Amino acid sequence: AFLRPRSRSRSRPRPRASPLARRAPRTPPRVRTSRNPPAARAAAFPPPRRPPRAPFSPPSTPRRCTPPRSPPSAPDPPRTRPCSRTRSRRRARASSPRRSAARSPRSNPARTARPPARRTAPRPRARAARRAGRRARRRNACAAVRVARLARRASSRRRARAPTARRFFALFSSLAVAARARPDKVGCDRKVSGVDIMTKTPIMGATPSVGSFVTASASTYGPNDAITITLTGLASAAFAHASAGTATTISGFTAKSCGGTAQQYANLGASGTKTFTLTAPADLTSVSSVDISAGYAAGQGAVTRQTITLTRAAGAACATNQRVSSGACVACPAGSTRAAGDPVYGGDTTCTATLCLTNERVSNNACVACTGSATNAAGDDATQSDTTCDGAACASNQHVSSGSCTACPAGTTRAAGDDPSGGIDTACAATACGANERVSNNACVACAAYTTNAAGDLTNGGDTACDAASAAPAGPKFIVFALFTALACACARVA
Repeated sequence: AFLRPRSRSRSRPRPRASPLARRAPRTPPRVRTSRNPPAARAAAFPPPRRPPRAPFSPPSTPRRCTPPRSPPSAPDPPRTRPCSRTRSRRRARASSPRRSAARSPRSNPARTARPPARRTAPRPRARAARRAGRRARRRNACAAVRVARLARRASSRRRARAPTARRFFALFSSLAVAARARPDKVGCDRKVSGVDIMTKTPIMGATPSVGSFVTASASTYGPNDAITITLTGLASAAFAHASAGTATTISGFTAKSCGGTAQQYANLGASGTKTFTLTAPADLTSVSSVDISAGYAAGQGAVTRQTITLTRAAGAACATNQRVSSGACVACPAGSTRAAGDPVYGGDTTCTATLCLTNERVSNNACVACTGSATNAAGDDATQSDTTCDGAACASNQHVSSGSCTACPAGTTRAAGDDPSGGIDTACAATACGANERVSNNACVACAAYTTNAAGDLTNGGDTACDAASAAPAGPKFIVFALFTALACACARVA
């Protein structure tokens, strides 16, 4: 007997086979009957095998309908993929557990027991209708994406046009403000936006003119000289600038803190005649000239400007043993010399140290000759401390005075051996007379007969005398003694 195909009743829906599955033959083959029909049917009609399904991975390249990214300024809209919605639903249905169980022959014994039904090709009209529906849905989704893209572009153009208008308004406002005279913009270097105000043209849309409203009380200057600067015919806004020195602030003006230059200005109210005092620097070595620049303008009118130059006065030359320091003549240090003729504004100069010759030493920043047999090598610097000579020691009754051996004064003595190169002065000691001795010509002599004197008279002082005895001897001896005394006194007077 032949096996009957599976019923096509509506109560039991026919499972949909995958288009990738192997189709079964339309007419079942004839097989022998057996006592086990289900097993025979399973052997005769094996279930179709499907290839393993690869895991889903997003496409590496964006699809045609993927909306582009929004500009950085606008927030990104929610990203949707309308063109792949139908495909995603199909994948979800295919991977559902219910369909997987219905397709698996192990989990569906009914499908294993019965042969597959006859496969018939879908109707051409239905398939074409489904394709047309999918295409229509895809076209509608892509059209929506294009409409959203155009809307974003239009909004970005509107946003771009708004800043342009604001920038134009800000630029117009800045030009309107800049049209008014602003001397406060002039810097300490006399520049505005990196350009010298005295050479810049045009200014506020007009060509500046050169005036003659700046005058000075002197055309030359010396160290710390004060010069009066007068500005006449000012109008509304003005400025004054000096390339060197310090200046007093004009009434109604504002001074800027500048190092080495003087700058002051007035945005309003600078009218009539104004004066200020310029003080020249103390050191004019590098200041050969000073430029006085000024300018003024009436509101939005043309700028009038002028520059005058003051020159440095010629300075006198320095004298002998003088050097130049910060534009002035100063004396050379002790022990150094310099020839006359240094120009005051020619830069700082230095003096030359004096070097002692052979057998000379330094004493109070001067070179002096060595005494006696003492010697000294040449080259001692007179600007440094005192030096000594190398030589023999002082003899007896000599002492050291100013680095040399000197004889002791009368009535004094000193042992030999003082070193004159030690740089230390020594002194001689006076001699004290003994008892019954007196001083005579800075020497100790004995007292006459029948006279006495206490010990201690110093020989470096004046002459001293002995005292007479308290009692004279009697008899002839007394007469002899008196004659001898008278004779001694007469001899002393003669001497």
